Amino acid sequence: MNRRTAVVAGSLAALLVTSAASALNVNVNDGAGAAAPARRGTAVQVTPTFPPPVPRVLLLGDSSLEGLKFYPPSLAAIGGMTYVLDGESCRRLVRASCKSLAGNTPNTALEALQGAPGHFDAVVIGTGYNEGSFEFPSAFDQIVAAARATGAVRILWMNYRLRDGLTRAGTDNNPSYVANNATLLAKVASGAYPDVVIADWLDYTAPVRNWFVSDGIHYMPLGALGSADYISRWISALFVEPCPKPMTVGGPISNPCTPPDGSAPPDVRELYP
Repeated sequence: MNRRTAVVAGSLAALLVTSAASALNVNVNDGAGAAAPARRGTAVQVTPTFPPPVPRVLLLGDSSLEGLKFYPPSLAAIGGMTYVLDGESCRRLVRASCKSLAGNTPNTALEALQGAPGHFDAVVIGTGYNEGSFEFPSAFDQIVAAARATGAVRILWMNYRLRDGLTRAGTDNNPSYVANNATLLAKVASGAYPDVVIADWLDYTAPVRNWFVSDGIHYMPLGALGSADYISRWISALFVEPCPKPMTVGGPISNPCTPPDGSAPPDVRELYP
């Protein structure tokens, strides 16, 4: 039952209880029940109680975040939300995407946001590895505006790990990643983007190089689990909800969840056997 249905059901229940009370001369507020006469015109209001809202989240990525789809068990590590996962190899932010090894040219992150299905409470941006630095500041502004247009009140932007090897084009894109990470920090520090949070994926994953394949960016199975766990903890923290998992098996669950940045990554092999 969704929330709107529950509200309607609660209202109907209130009317039925009131009508029954009038017909039977029972005061529904009195624990004595049938022994107590009802006062005419007294309305009984039933206020339904609900669990905290579960945010609906769009996970928008390129071939890095696409790794969650390549390792389906990682999806079990996404908690504290309902979600749509849209990760496509070779996706760019605003300018036309490149052609993937499979021969596909995906839509851009901007187009994906503009065509996203329904309302979202948060958007996670896990794309940007196919970008240069010149157009990145403008692309950031356009992506944030499009994310806000989906209804998102929180935008979580994952910063960029540095590549250990060359791209398949034979060039090292690390200078762009360094520059774009600095742009992310500057944009948020400007105060114009209070709804944008930078997730420090670069520093968080420094101790777990084995989460990644040889290029240092794309996920191994452990990295897919770690990414899903990391995003889940961030979303729970942003919406002031309990963490979906403890940091260690059998350990306490933080409530509310604290942002994972600044903490050592958990042993995801143990958390998600």
